[in-house]
Amino acid sequence: MANSIPERAEFDENVDLGDHDELLIFHLKVKDIEFTMGLSDVLACLKFAEKEGLVPKLPIEWWCQMYGFYPELHETIEEPDEEDYEML
Repeated sequence: MANSIPERAEFDENVDLGDHDELLIFHLKVKDIEFTMGLSDVLACLKFAEKEGLVPKLPIEWWCQMYGFYPELHETIEEPDEEDYEML
């Protein structure tokens, strides 16, 4: 059985500059239903896909820059074990 989305939202190419909480707000539409999605939601989806191995990992420096804009996306970065330091 194919994994498909029955009603895919269409990007209507309207993008608003956000406010202090969102840098960008995307406008989407499914049939007659219009809704918006903030850049933080898109980044949260990307982070999930990255964790699941569905997209290549982005550099930690890139994520750190995004965390500066959206601190709620930040996850604790694990410190290397002593054994990891010995391997360096």
